[in-house]
Amino acid sequence: MPRFGLLVAGIVLAAGCGQTQTTDGQSLPAELQGLPTLAFHGDDFASFSTVEKLVAASDAVVAGTITEVSDGVFDPAPELEDFAGDQFLRVTLTVDTVLAGSDLRVGDMASIQWWGYQVGLAGNPARVYEANGVPYPMVGSEEVWFLRRTDQDGDWVVVDLDDGRYVRSGDTLRALASTSGEVARAVEQLGVAGLLELQD
Repeated sequence: MPRFGLLVAGIVLAAGCGQTQTTDGQSLPAELQGLPTLAFHGDDFASFSTVEKLVAASDAVVAGTITEVSDGVFDPAPELEDFAGDQFLRVTLTVDTVLAGSDLRVGDMASIQWWGYQVGLAGNPARVYEANGVPYPMVGSEEVWFLRRTDQDGDWVVVDLDDGRYVRSGDTLRALASTSGEVARAVEQLGVAGLLELQD
């Protein structure tokens, strides 16, 4: 299962029928349409009681646009054939606003690890992962991410699965995880302008 820091607490297989949709109602890429969804709840790296603690735990908080979604790290299943395993995604977020941290700048392209899909014995996509109800990343989506660095090729990961990723419309933010909590509600109330003011 996901090897970049989250413990998967449980997995519930939800069989898909027809065209598979994300929780946003957006279509998956053509090669993944029609596959069943493997929904799971991943425990967070830590629980944060305030927005300030969430920001402090992040190496960077940035707003930007998803400009590419591609295959990233492949984690083979050792007990199965070499072709089977977990294919993670590499999400490229082009930064347009730095809300906290100094590791990223406007115009940078942050390479973020995200859950992708399960690969079957024949080497073909078998089931699409859905972590805490967060929709599959889509090119063109304007979002805010709370990130921390990994030790894998300079990639980034979300610092908190429930409260670390938001879709953006102007100054307005909406948490993407169906399991988001009170801190996410506070981030939504602050919006982009409010998060910037936290750093003043």
